Amino acid sequence: MKPLVVIACLVIIAAGGWYGWSEWQAAQRASEQAAEEAEYERRQESFERERRRNECSKQIADWDDGNRRSLIQDYGDYAENIVDNCRYLLKVYENNSAS
Repeated sequence: MKPLVVIACLVIIAAGGWYGWSEWQAAQRASEQAAEEAEYERRQESFERERRRNECSKQIADWDDGNRRSLIQDYGDYAENIVDNCRYLLKVYENNSAS
């Protein structure tokens, strides 16, 4: 009877260890996935920020060079406000990158 109790205890300990190990592995996978998703989001935001910066730089250059027709066609009466917003946005980006 003693060997049967010992075997039962070993099975219970092994099952508990297996359960704990599988839970730890699941937590590790979830943590890795969350880190990958955060990195992806960071890269997407960086890409979008760079795209907006390039677009605004082009719009400002066009406006300053007198090529206003396309901006006025795209934005109508708001074209000058759009360019002013771009100027502000570029200053924000410059201040954030200097920090």
